[in-house]
Amino acid sequence: MEHCYQNAPAARWTRVLVGAALSYALGLCLMFALGLPSTPARGHVARIVDRIMVSLDVMGLVILIFCVGDTIKLCDKFAYCLGAPIPNRWSWFTRQTYGVKATDEETALDTWIDLRFVAEWTGRIGGIIYYPFVVLLLMIVARSSIFDNWDMPPSLVGVVLLSIAVASATVFILRRAAERLRRVAVDRLTTALVVQEGLGTDPPLVNQLRTVLDEARQLKQGAFAPIANQPLVRAALLPVSGAGGIALLEYFLLRN
Repeated sequence: MEHCYQNAPAARWTRVLVGAALSYALGLCLMFALGLPSTPARGHVARIVDRIMVSLDVMGLVILIFCVGDTIKLCDKFAYCLGAPIPNRWSWFTRQTYGVKATDEETALDTWIDLRFVAEWTGRIGGIIYYPFVVLLLMIVARSSIFDNWDMPPSLVGVVLLSIAVASATVFILRRAAERLRRVAVDRLTTALVVQEGLGTDPPLVNQLRTVLDEARQLKQGAFAPIANQPLVRAALLPVSGAGGIALLEYFLLRN
C-alpha cells in the first residue's frame, strides 16, 4: 500500500521537483563561487539566449537525474521491505510462476521469490541509468573548442561531477539493499534446509531447497550483478571517454 502511494504521479513529481530545485540551486551557487563559463557570442542578445539555453539544459538534466534516481530509490525501498523481518507471503499465482508449491502459509521459498522478483525488476530498469550520462556526454561534446572558443571552467566541471555523484549514489544504495535481501534469503533457506534434512519426510522439498539456495548464492542478475557488470560502470565511462576523445581531437585538430 505504501509503495502504491509513493509511486503515485503526484508523490513522485513532488520528490523529483523539490530535489531538482535544491540541486539546481546548489549548482548555481557553485558556478557563482568558481566563475561562470565564458560564452563566445557577439552581442548582448546572443549572450542572453545562450544563458537561457544553458539554464534550461542543466535544469532538464537535473530533473532527468532525479527521475532516474527516484525510480531506483523506490525499487531500493521495496527491496528493503522484502528483507525486513516481517511476514511476507506471495500469492498462489506468483508461487506457480516461480515453480513453488502453492500454500496459505509463509515458507522459506518466499524469500527465493523475493530474490527473483528484485533481480528481474532491477534488470528491467537498469538501462535507464544510461540516460543522464548520455546527456552529460552530449553537453561535454557541445562545449568542445572544436566548434568554437568554448571552455570547461572548474564551476562546470563541479556541476558535472555533482550530477554523476547523485546518479551513482542511488545505484549503490540499491545494490546494498539487494545484497541485504540476498543474505536474508540465504539464511532462511539454509535454516529451512537443515530442518527438512533433519526431518527427512519430504525429499523433493529438500532437493528444491538445495537448488534454490545454490542459485541464490550465485545470482548475478540486475542489482545482484558484480560491480564491474553494473550498468552504472559502463554508463559512467560515457562522459569520461567522451571527454578524453574530444581532448584528443582538439589536440590534433587545433594544435596549429
